[in-house]
Amino acid sequence: MADDQPNEEMEEAPAEAPEEEGEKKKPAKLKWIIIGGLVILLVGGGAGAWWFLSAKNGDVKNGEAANGSVSETASSQAGGKGNPTPFGTAFELDPFVVNLKTPEGESHRRYLKVEIELEFTDEMLKPELDQRLPQIRDTILMHLGTKTADELRDVQDKITLKNELMIKLNRLLIGGKIKNVYFVDFIIQ
Repeated sequence: MADDQPNEEMEEAPAEAPEEEGEKKKPAKLKWIIIGGLVILLVGGGAGAWWFLSAKNGDVKNGEAANGSVSETASSQAGGKGNPTPFGTAFELDPFVVNLKTPEGESHRRYLKVEIELEFTDEMLKPELDQRLPQIRDTILMHLGTKTADELRDVQDKITLKNELMIKLNRLLIGGKIKNVYFVDFIIQ
């Protein structure tokens, strides 16, 4: 009987060894799958970040051209070395969420979320902007509500909107003028 027990243990030991090797192979394969997935995720994330940031740089260049006058834009595109204009004081407005005008034949509503900052150079204008804030917000809301999503899609449409807003807002002001309108955030849904 003593001889029977060691034999049983020996027989069981080799039977357990392949199972242990199989179990060791599964975690090793799983580990490599996880590592491979993480590498793919990191490479994809890096490529996505590069694409996003390079697109942002292109938007900044377009935004700089969009914020400048037509002659400044033409000068810079023609290779002229224009000096950057000094930035005035920024007046930050709370975000706007606006129902956009729905074109005929379209059934679903579109929304615009936009954050706007106004640039001005005369410091004496700040108290007037604070005082007229309800009028400023109303003017912007009413004007944005007249636009459809299609009228706000491309860069030229946004430049036109900036100019329209600047003209309307400057009509309200007595103590100075708004130099520029900046869209800090612009989302159509």
